Amino acid sequence: MIRVWQTVIKGLLSRSCRLIKFPNPNLNEEKKLANPLITENDVRKVAHLARLTLNEKDIPERTKNLVNILDMIAHINDRDTQNITPMSSPFADTELFLRDDIVTEPNKRDAAHLIAPATESGLYLVPQVID
Repeated sequence: MIRVWQTVIKGLLSRSCRLIKFPNPNLNEEKKLANPLITENDVRKVAHLARLTLNEKDIPERTKNLVNILDMIAHINDRDTQNITPMSSPFADTELFLRDDIVTEPNKRDAAHLIAPATESGLYLVPQVID
C-alpha cells in the first residue's frame, strides 16, 4: 500500500504533472486565498513521507499543483450526481471484440528442453544464486 501512495505522490509532485484549472463558481478567490487547502509545509511533509527529494525552488509550483487538484475535486463534488448511474467500466456500453481462446501454435516445449543445458521433470535447472 505504501508503494501505491509513493507512486501517486510522485506523480502529483513530478515535474511532468500538467493540470487543467477547472473554474469553480462556488469558490470565490477571497475564500481560496484566505483559507488555503494545502501549504508549502504540507508539500514538504508529504514529500518526506513519500521518500521524495524536492528542491526548495520547486515547492511553490508543487503546492500550486496540489491546490489545483483539490480545487478540481471540489468542482467535481459540487456537481449533482444523484441521477447518474455509476459505471462499472468506461467500456460497459460498447461491444468488445475478443478473439476465441483457441490454441493456434503447437507446443514446442520438448524442442526447447533439448537445447537447454539442464532439465528435470519438465523444468529448467539453473545454478543457485541465493544462499
